[in-house]
Amino acid sequence: MESTRTYQLLTFSDNDGKSWSDAQLMILPRRGVRAMSASIWIDPQGRLWVFWGQAFGVQDGRYGIFAIVNDTPDADELQWSAPRRLGDGIMLNKPTVLSDGDWLLTSSVWKTDNSIKVYASTDQGESFSLRGTANIADPKTRGPDEPMIVERKDGSLWMLVRVQGLAETISTDRGKTWAPVQRSSIKHCTARFFVRRLMSGNLLLVKHGPLDQRVGRQQLTAYNLLYIGAKDCRGFVYAVNDDGKIEKVREMPFNSGYCFLSLDRSGRYLLGASYESGNLDVYRLDAEGLPEEPVDSRNEKKTMAHSVGVSSDNRSVYVPYVKEENAIYQYRFDPETGKLSSGTPANIEIPDAVGPRHLAFHPTKPYVYFSNEQQLGVSAYKIGSRGGLQQLQICAALKTPPAEGLAASDIAITPDGRFLYIPVRGFGKPLNAVFRYAIGEGGRLKSLGMTATDSIPWALGMSPHGDHLFVTSSKQGSLAAYAIDNKGGLKKEASVKIGLRFWDILVLGDTSE
Repeated sequence: MESTRTYQLLTFSDNDGKSWSDAQLMILPRRGVRAMSASIWIDPQGRLWVFWGQAFGVQDGRYGIFAIVNDTPDADELQWSAPRRLGDGIMLNKPTVLSDGDWLLTSSVWKTDNSIKVYASTDQGESFSLRGTANIADPKTRGPDEPMIVERKDGSLWMLVRVQGLAETISTDRGKTWAPVQRSSIKHCTARFFVRRLMSGNLLLVKHGPLDQRVGRQQLTAYNLLYIGAKDCRGFVYAVNDDGKIEKVREMPFNSGYCFLSLDRSGRYLLGASYESGNLDVYRLDAEGLPEEPVDSRNEKKTMAHSVGVSSDNRSVYVPYVKEENAIYQYRFDPETGKLSSGTPANIEIPDAVGPRHLAFHPTKPYVYFSNEQQLGVSAYKIGSRGGLQQLQICAALKTPPAEGLAASDIAITPDGRFLYIPVRGFGKPLNAVFRYAIGEGGRLKSLGMTATDSIPWALGMSPHGDHLFVTSSKQGSLAAYAIDNKGGLKKEASVKIGLRFWDILVLGDTSE
């Protein structure tokens, strides 16, 4: 109910919501000022925050975010800090904690230019300042906004916004600037939604109805799935629970046997690259997140395609080929239809015997890096305004030329974009190591040396906060954890036996709380 005497109450349940306590806290400002849209949150230090909005009268055109904090939320009697005004607007949703430790909270000054405010704290909530704003250009679609932010695995920020449906925008500079807010391809009614990164590391989206259908305020549905491809053309879909455990949902045939699968940035399409056939296939995901028939397929008359990646703006796709094929193909991607068209040029010219294998995008800047299976180092490229790649550097791992029996494999970048790692495998050679690089200004790399590993280091996994690198060693059958120091160095902290021939690893974790 909209009223000048709106107030907020805090209560709790200790039996999974079966019953609730009497009111523990009442937020009731002086007469003529209303309190509205409260949100509660446990911060990374274990403190309980209560946020709410205030306005003179029903709406005063400025509003304000207020907060109080309790240091011991499990105590019998809660003691609260004095209320603080953090900024303008109505907040509604919980803060997001980024991989670098910054807190971001979003608010809205309804139906105005640059209505969406992004406030940041770099000192665990001691202070907040306005970091950036996002604008909904069409005044007719403006409303309460109710924006939510998640940090993507490449370090960019994805914001969903309530308009007359759903809209979205991207920031590649940690929230300082935002692309124009545009209609999302995810269909939704004019209603609340929820998007969050779970402890499993997967994204959870809660909305009304299927992803590709706009329905009324009904059929609340959650989406959180894992996709696996096999060499024999089988495909598997698993549901990932919040505790990290997985449940098989469906087994299905794919058009090709894929060595690499990747979702587009909207989560509506699944792309697969086949080593045996060289096929690149794009599948639309249905209302339940299951792959349908391919909407597009490409074959460049090459085999040994080893991975596929989609750029942060969801407009470009890159596929590297190893060994004698030795190529990188680039495509323009239509996020509405899933269709591909050849980039300009279609095939990036690269030197002989490089063998680009896997790729990783810089989290905040327009750079993409490829591990070079044959050359053993890293290729660095700048991404142009229409997705075209411009070579910056081919950085060698070794001072001596590559030798038969040595091959690089995976690639990983820290979430802050400072350090990059690739493993080099020694097949019958004594060299097995992870090579370390610093990423400098302009995207260029500087070698930091190497760290020895168990035999045949194959797959890398980066912790969400960028403080640990995980390495599988296929011949030794081990999984090792290395602490990453502030200079990019690696120190082995633990190792466990997991069995032979593990070709990939997915690190699950939570960066949102």
